[in-house]
Amino acid sequence: VEVAEGVLASITFGVIITFVQGLGILSHLNFHFPVGLSEFLNFFKIFLLDVEVLRPTCFFRNNLFGHYAGSLMTPAFVLGACVTWYWIAKALARCTKRCCELSWDGTVNAMGLHGHLLYVSMCMSILSMWVCGSNPSGKDTLKSAPYTLCYAGEHVALMAVGGVAGTLYVLLPLSLYVRAVFLLPSHVVNQSFAIRHKSVYFKFHPCSFWYGLVHMTRSLLLALIPVV
Repeated sequence: VEVAEGVLASITFGVIITFVQGLGILSHLNFHFPVGLSEFLNFFKIFLLDVEVLRPTCFFRNNLFGHYAGSLMTPAFVLGACVTWYWIAKALARCTKRCCELSWDGTVNAMGLHGHLLYVSMCMSILSMWVCGSNPSGKDTLKSAPYTLCYAGEHVALMAVGGVAGTLYVLLPLSLYVRAVFLLPSHVVNQSFAIRHKSVYFKFHPCSFWYGLVHMTRSLLLALIPVV
């Protein structure tokens, strides 16, 4: 019963996060919403790692680093926290019997679960580096940072950073997910593999274990909407 409740809670939390991320995506569309609705939707940008609502430029200069630092560092911080907690728990388990040592397979599963939840946010943040808009002056500027001219100066460096970030945060997770789905039917009897990749299949019916890949693709397509 406790296991079933844990799975249900995880699924419910995932559905809620997906829903609020969808609201955040709506705020990026080129629609003229009423002021009240627009402000309401803007709040949910934070679930897309758009930390501009927290005014990071109060701590950093009003430049591209200050705008993108939080969104690019958040996934690394979350995954790093999982690894750090694994080593802390391992050290505590050696010092006292009251603490249980975490398994590395379970830690990898936790990293995969967090990565899955953050995937659409990472895609949105990185793809926004290429979204430009026209201005009355006739020059195109970055929509997420209107003070930056597109394809010149800082934006060129930003696109290079975006290429690296896109490989690490968009293509690599998707590739690992495809690999896990492809290997799952033949490796599910392997306990280590099953635990390590539990985030891939535990929310779905055994016959639809591959549906998480559809969800990942959906997240990527949603992130592409403001771009196209």
